[in-house]
Amino acid sequence: MQRTAAAALAIFASVATAQVGPPPGPVADSGKSIDEAEPRTPINARHTPGDATAAFLITRSGSYYLTGNLVALSSQIGDVGIRVDAPDVTIDLSGFTINGRGVFASAVVAAGDNVALRNGIIKDTAGDAVNISGAASVAQDLRITMAGDEALELGSDARVARCTVAQAVGTGIRAGERADISHCDVRRADDGISAGTASRISDSVAAFCEDDGLRAGGSSLIIRCQAFDNTDLGIVATGPSQVIECVASSNDGFGGISVGAGSHVERCIARSNAGIGISLTNACVVIGCSSGENTGFGYSIGSDNRIEGNHAARNDGGGDRIVGSFNVIVRNAAVVNSVTNYDNAGANNYFTTTSSATSGPADANVSLP
Repeated sequence: MQRTAAAALAIFASVATAQVGPPPGPVADSGKSIDEAEPRTPINARHTPGDATAAFLITRSGSYYLTGNLVALSSQIGDVGIRVDAPDVTIDLSGFTINGRGVFASAVVAAGDNVALRNGIIKDTAGDAVNISGAASVAQDLRITMAGDEALELGSDARVARCTVAQAVGTGIRAGERADISHCDVRRADDGISAGTASRISDSVAAFCEDDGLRAGGSSLIIRCQAFDNTDLGIVATGPSQVIECVASSNDGFGGISVGAGSHVERCIARSNAGIGISLTNACVVIGCSSGENTGFGYSIGSDNRIEGNHAARNDGGGDRIVGSFNVIVRNAAVVNSVTNYDNAGANNYFTTTSSATSGPADANVSLP
């Protein structure tokens, strides 16, 4: 037993007295230069010197990053914070702020294709906060406030994600055709979010805007969006487009949702809007929607449409106004609307009603009371 204890003490003493430190020999070189360790280019006076119209100027393709806040000087009236004169450029604002102080005309201006801007705050510009006019631009994780004109203006094939706008004299987010705009929030702009033809706007909000909340050109998709307290229409889509699972409420001008010919509206809510809840022209499909407490009709229906399984309740102007012909109108409900539940002013419509809550043809439209 004594020999075992002595051996254990000897091992412990050996470990305790062993020196702890780096392995013997020189420290090996990683083989990477400073530029290779950080391959991006800093935006500063040394690497991206400006000119008479811009605080910083990027003239070569590549990846760039801001190293601190950029604040406009009083002497830079009408200048641009960062001007990009090259295609294929990525700018990371690194969470910093470009403060135009009402002096910079714009924070970032670029004309080339494939320009990306990410991760920062832009505030108080005299004109557009960001103007990237080339194709295939990207804007992500930007917070823009107090833009003197458009907050974020992009060309065709743009991708915009997780951007917020609070207060812009012009449109909050404007993009050309084939845009993809997602998870954005615009408050207190002219138009909230506007995209060209064949675009997609998803999971976004537009509120308290002076014109329309959300607007898209033909062949577009607006899905899972909200538009509320805008001065004109909540959601506008030129046909043929789809508006799905959207909410338009308390818009003060011409109504909640308005779509052009050949459009599809499904599972949407239009509530407490000034004007018509959901308005459509010709050859549209409207399914599973709810329109209530609007100052106009719940629905305004043109010609050649299919209107099925919708609900209209407590609208001041009436429930469904059918102004066109050759519509298929089945299995809808109109309840307690002022003036009338159904105003069938058109001709040659497939349209029957029942005032019974328990009986009637399977495809009849219910009118109560």
